[in-house]
Amino acid sequence: FANDYVSAMAHAAIANEKMGKSDVTDFLCISYSATDAVGHRVGPNSIALEDTYLRLDRNLEALLKQLDSEVGAGKYTVFLTADHGVADVPQYLKDNKIPAGYFNSTDTKNKLDAFLNLYYPGKKFIENISNGQIFLNQDAFQKDPRTSGLDMFLVTELIGKYLMTIDGVANFYTEAMLRDADYNEGGIKGAIVRGYHAKRSGDITILLEPGWFEGSTLQGTAHGSPYAYDTHVPVLFYGCGIRKGSSVRYHPITDIAPTISALLRIKFPNGSTGQPIVEIFE
Repeated sequence: FANDYVSAMAHAAIANEKMGKSDVTDFLCISYSATDAVGHRVGPNSIALEDTYLRLDRNLEALLKQLDSEVGAGKYTVFLTADHGVADVPQYLKDNKIPAGYFNSTDTKNKLDAFLNLYYPGKKFIENISNGQIFLNQDAFQKDPRTSGLDMFLVTELIGKYLMTIDGVANFYTEAMLRDADYNEGGIKGAIVRGYHAKRSGDITILLEPGWFEGSTLQGTAHGSPYAYDTHVPVLFYGCGIRKGSSVRYHPITDIAPTISALLRIKFPNGSTGQPIVEIFE
């Protein structure tokens, strides 16, 4: 029922801040996160998540009625979307004869440490594995006299070679592969490239097979993959300035900010990389 509390705050903000009562644009962002929490625990095919969405529908109905009453029907604009989708619970997929599973990052780190120890005894090259990325121990290359001059490329290639023997791993991308890639590239690799940050990302990015995700509890589900079940979500625009209709055209989530900017007839954000969704305009 966390969404009910969020809605209550939104109702109070609209009323007490007198939103929509002046010539100045008011912008209210509402984040309903209960759907995410429930989805993580029980997956998208659960009765619990269905119930959460039915309750959210009532929350949205109440908000729209308040806006109609206090601002005026047709005098406000609403957009609704999600930042990601979700994978089915792996056991549900397995029960339906679809390959799926959990990638255990702790077990993988231990196995990689043992594998690399065969080539470089006593060395610990891997600092951490998290969020589908392997972070290397930079000191192993820069400060240890036993490995001075050791080529990181060789170590990352060894790690990648071993990763491809692990169930659920589809591919891997080294820092060099992502740093030198074309940011306009499409498909799965393009999505990974655009998610790469030179100062923050790991030294190796792991791409898991569809239906697999990083986890050790063997229950629930997650998101974060470049596959359609994670990346394909609806976006709805409604109200003032919005044309009636529908479209199945692909739009990245980065198109939302410039679309809102165009509706408001203001400059795009200085870091914006998207384009306005022209289909929605009257």
